[in-house]
Amino acid sequence: MADKDNSKESRLREWLRKPDVRFTALGSIVTIAVIALYVYVFNGMLPGSGRTLEYYEGLDESYGKYYEMQELLEEQALFSYSYEGVDDQELADEILGGLEDDDYAEYYPPEKYDEFRKKYFSFVGVGISATEENGKYVIVRVISDSSAGEAGVCEGDIIVSVDGKNSSKFKNLNEMFTGKEGDKFKLVVDRDGEELEYELELRKITDETVTYGEYDRDNSIGYIRIRSFSTGTSKEFEAAIKYLEEKGIDKVIIDLRNNLGGSEKASLDVADQLLPECTIITEKRRDKGETVRKSDDDCIPMEYVLLVNEFSASSSEIVTSAVKANKGGKIIGTTTYGKGLIQVMHSFNDGSAVKFTIGEYYAADGSKIQGKGVKPDIECKDLEEILRIAVKTLMDK
Repeated sequence: MADKDNSKESRLREWLRKPDVRFTALGSIVTIAVIALYVYVFNGMLPGSGRTLEYYEGLDESYGKYYEMQELLEEQALFSYSYEGVDDQELADEILGGLEDDDYAEYYPPEKYDEFRKKYFSFVGVGISATEENGKYVIVRVISDSSAGEAGVCEGDIIVSVDGKNSSKFKNLNEMFTGKEGDKFKLVVDRDGEELEYELELRKITDETVTYGEYDRDNSIGYIRIRSFSTGTSKEFEAAIKYLEEKGIDKVIIDLRNNLGGSEKASLDVADQLLPECTIITEKRRDKGETVRKSDDDCIPMEYVLLVNEFSASSSEIVTSAVKANKGGKIIGTTTYGKGLIQVMHSFNDGSAVKFTIGEYYAADGSKIQGKGVKPDIECKDLEEILRIAVKTLMDK
């Protein structure tokens, strides 16, 4: 019996040493379950903390056959067995397919999740975005609060080389600037036929989501556009209000059109700045029950209107519904998208992640947002007319 047990242990260890042990996404879970059960059986204890024997038994019951299948193929199949070619996306989609009615559940492979993080969270980078045109990388955006922005790199610059390596040798922009915070790079760009060299440093960056300025100085009207809600949006919005105040602005157009959402916390913070003490939204979650989100009694010292359209979604609708329910300012545009769901993003060690729905939020007046959206106070589709109406509404207050 001991020899047999030792043989099983040897086979398990040999299997774990293989460089690309990937039968399926389920297989990796099964591996953990098998190790856990093995330790339990032969050492009389559960590994780690917070996990019960029932947890590992449940994994074995659900996925144990996939591990058995892998062992059978390795040991007995006539034809060569390879772990390569397994499509993580298809496997993840199959698992997520078990979630009934969750149309927003999604698996993010490492590359896609990296792009998601850069859009909504802080990241390490040099602060540029580029697109490939006719085999050349053209810079289409420069974040002002970044090493590229401070150095003077401009939109429209064509990347010639990075650290002496021609840009054509790279597969994408991320590959050009790979490293850790503090690493430096020599960037050469072509600007109208002249080559310019810059030294750029990888820094922690929170992508800018708020743009602002004076819209109608004569009538003291400012303009703030929030293109998405990320970790830095609340502070950016606060800075925008402060800037406009210093310019003598006391009325502002806040544009949420085409804002597909993002961070729930950021939208709650912005709503808090817009409203006095009141209910912002009510959340209903499977694990936490009902939670009421409220604002404090401080709010911006300006009259405002919100511009929305059918592409104002999710976190944008938190702000919009709160402002409408609490009569903070007029809503102008078209009915919003209608996504009132709370989602969570869970990341894995390989850089991938999965997103799924954990709850739903309702407007402060109890009305449902999911599938219905928020109807504006003043309906308007015309891009120029909507701004004229916004100015008139502010002037009539």
